Amino acid sequence: MKTLTRIILINLILSVSFLSRGQVTNWNAYNDFYFNTNYFINNSSPSLPPWPQTPSAAGQAWGYYDCNINQVNGYPAQIGTYFGPGGNASLNQVLYALADYQPLGPGEGQLGNVAGCADAWDAIGGTGLTRYSDNQSWGTDVGVYSQAWYPGAPGYGTTHANDSGMWLVPAWLGNAGGEGIGNVVTWTAPCDATYVFNCSFLIAANNPGNSFAVVDSLGGVEVPRTVGTSGNFYAYSFTNTYHAGDVVEFQVGSDYQAPAQVGFNANVQLVKITDWNAYGDFYWDSTNFANHSLPSVPPFPATPSFTGQSWGYYAANVNGYGGYPTNIGSYFGSGNNTSLGEVLLAMANYQPLGPGQGQIGGGVTNVSNGSGDAWDSTGGTGFARYGDDNGWGVLVGEYGNAWYPGAPGYGTPYANDGGLFLVPAYLGVPFSDGIASIVTWTAPAAGTYNFSGDFLPASNNPGFAYSIVDSTGGIEVPRTTAAESTYNNFGFQKTLNAGDVVEFQVGTAGQPASQVGFNCSINNTPTPAVLVAAERNVTNANEVLVQFNAPLYPPSVSSLANYNIPGVSVVSAILNPDDSTSVILTVNPGINSAKTLTVNGVANNFGQLPVATNSMALITVPINVPLGIGLATNAAQDTFSGSQLSPFWQSGAVNDDSTQSNYVFSQVFVQSNGVLHVHANTLSTTPANYWDPNYLIYVNPAYRGPVEDALIHFTIKNSNFSGSSLAGVAVGVSPDPYISVPEGGDCVRTVPSGYASSTNNYPFMMSCSDFVADEPAISGTNEDEFNLKWQVGQSYWLRISQTLDTNPATSSNPGGIISVKAWPGDGSTPEPANWQFSFKDPLPGGDATRSGYAAIRAGWGAGTIMDFDVDYFLVRAPGLPTITPTLPSQLVPQVGLGIAAGGGNAVISWPAGTQSAYELESCTQLVGGAWSVVATPAVAQGQNNIVTLPLNNQSAQFFRLVETH
Repeated sequence: MKTLTRIILINLILSVSFLSRGQVTNWNAYNDFYFNTNYFINNSSPSLPPWPQTPSAAGQAWGYYDCNINQVNGYPAQIGTYFGPGGNASLNQVLYALADYQPLGPGEGQLGNVAGCADAWDAIGGTGLTRYSDNQSWGTDVGVYSQAWYPGAPGYGTTHANDSGMWLVPAWLGNAGGEGIGNVVTWTAPCDATYVFNCSFLIAANNPGNSFAVVDSLGGVEVPRTVGTSGNFYAYSFTNTYHAGDVVEFQVGSDYQAPAQVGFNANVQLVKITDWNAYGDFYWDSTNFANHSLPSVPPFPATPSFTGQSWGYYAANVNGYGGYPTNIGSYFGSGNNTSLGEVLLAMANYQPLGPGQGQIGGGVTNVSNGSGDAWDSTGGTGFARYGDDNGWGVLVGEYGNAWYPGAPGYGTPYANDGGLFLVPAYLGVPFSDGIASIVTWTAPAAGTYNFSGDFLPASNNPGFAYSIVDSTGGIEVPRTTAAESTYNNFGFQKTLNAGDVVEFQVGTAGQPASQVGFNCSINNTPTPAVLVAAERNVTNANEVLVQFNAPLYPPSVSSLANYNIPGVSVVSAILNPDDSTSVILTVNPGINSAKTLTVNGVANNFGQLPVATNSMALITVPINVPLGIGLATNAAQDTFSGSQLSPFWQSGAVNDDSTQSNYVFSQVFVQSNGVLHVHANTLSTTPANYWDPNYLIYVNPAYRGPVEDALIHFTIKNSNFSGSSLAGVAVGVSPDPYISVPEGGDCVRTVPSGYASSTNNYPFMMSCSDFVADEPAISGTNEDEFNLKWQVGQSYWLRISQTLDTNPATSSNPGGIISVKAWPGDGSTPEPANWQFSFKDPLPGGDATRSGYAAIRAGWGAGTIMDFDVDYFLVRAPGLPTITPTLPSQLVPQVGLGIAAGGGNAVISWPAGTQSAYELESCTQLVGGAWSVVATPAVAQGQNNIVTLPLNNQSAQFFRLVETH
């Protein structure tokens, strides 16, 4: 029933000839005005007025009427309700037409003889005033004027003096309880879509006041009856979704007194089409009728409507010719020339897949010259068809009902169904579908669309095959064979991008074919915007990114009153220039902990439907996690959370002079409050540099070897380097670090060559190898660029790795490959995918590969003043037990579990790009409650995974993410 109702509405529009409406997306009451009568009883000049005498494509939506609202025959006593059109010329009809062209239908309650109405053109002021006037001496006018040309006219002497607009004058008939004869300007929706309306009423200065209202045929009241004040200007804006044929009425009444003029204008803009129908949107754009049964033009639109532009009619060779598929059921991409070897062969001049896309034979200008396009006036409203011109017998057309025995639906409950008429062609090849008859639909914009329809084979057809596929590789309905006279319906939902194509295919199923009825309804009803998530910029505490599920209407984004964060002021709100589904908020003061954001008024761009009242989201602060965290590996870690250092830690001085160990552990490396405080070592030694007491070595014989990876997270507390002093993390450190094996360096420590003379103003926080530190720079590289200039108070990650060189070309000198990388540790930057610096150790000529342990190195050297805190250490190496590294609580990554509420739903979200897999769980009691997995699957939405759940009446519900690895 729903489909049938919509088809009736579309046919209504076609019956009143909305010509060329495919080019119109904007309507304006003043600009689209037409004056289509030649009867002037009061014209002040014999010339014709300078307005179009016939409606333009946009003007065909507008109508000019009067309405008797003076309580005659039970009519309403005032404006503010919808007045339906009448069906004859009786004065008792509700609407009285004032113009020959009547978009509500011919003969709809015209006032006597329309051609005898007192139409006039007054060449006064500006470009004059033209008007339709009633012929009952009521004194009503509907017209258009370019400016206020006399005292008292609408806008005269005000800022609106030069406004162009409509001219509406109602009539009061002396009844104190009614508004007399009201002026009504109508606008009729040409297609199912969402429209934005902006309208204004300008009361003349010589009138105590008029009343006005805006209503529609659905019973909606966009502007309730309002009494205006003399000389005042009133403006309104609203958005509605209408079906084709729905009517909006702009009404002006007398306010129970002798009225004067009211200036009026309205602009209507189509923002989104919401409904398409294969039968209702059929167009017939060829003038070549090779087989028409009547010389007249068939009653079908000659050009595609708004919605018709999405549809295309094609044939496809699926008979195995040229290597094409032997069956329907796969997507046939568009061709680009007239060769019969092309995949799709266009049968209509208008081709939504692009001009010249594989048309049959004669080309775009003469698509059909064989069996041809035809209109057969047989049954119902006749049968129009596109036919191929290669003698294959392929047809795509439209029919009004089953007009002969054997036609689709004939003799069944579907006999009067309107539909498309598809006939594939059998070329005599068994097990093949011959030349398929194909209807395409192209998505005009990104969105989720609902499809419903049917295939209805004729009763004289042994069977046929049908399929529905799309250009994304999807198969909505696989190839299916059906028996004659069977009704085969389908329904599915598909999310598409603009330009994606859905193909409805009919083949022969390997036997002679006949007609197949087909129809499909597609809708994309606008839905309100949904608040998905909010997160603080990890590098800017004053910036919050708010994510929605759809493109947003810019004017609704910028209103600061639409956002509320307790204790925080929203300073600005802008649409994200890189993503129209998100908003960037600037807040003051900055956000440093999770807070709740409440949103109202932000609206969807398509339909401008606002978010649910008081939609809420938890503002999170996400953080990037180093590689390997959360994954099982052979490793050891320390979060320095105990009261004293782990026994695995050993001072670099212990094997040389154990008396110095007390100094190292009490002055250089001190653990407290979950961090390892690392201070510069200022201890003097004799002889100087005899040993290196600034190492804290993680000694565990299980992993001593040449393959190691060490990672630390640290914060610079104090830094003032001069000379060549160093600090950081190392691998391959001997428990006796003064012993150099191989000779020439204390341990594996990496910095670029020439670090002492670098222009980067170090301190170095990358460990170095003395063996290579002073070697010449690598040719063609700028090694400075691989280093960070440390900032006091900032956190960093530092990773160093040694692996064995397995290159056969260097097998005589295997050695180790030392690699290092450093990056900001505040979570704003992911770990670099590549190493920032690598080198071979030992260099050619060396006699051993370094082997040892991971270590933390305190600052030590000329002019060193260096303090930093380490709150995480990780070493990965063969031989260590298998663990899953985890970060301390202060570094636990906020995966961004956001919760937004609104419209009776809760939207739970977290970043889609996290390195670990997560499972959403919920419970109703935080303490002692049982957690269970949320059954609703997550859906990717932008950069987030989202789960939408209905809110229930429970007092509380809690959610958490659990890593599944």
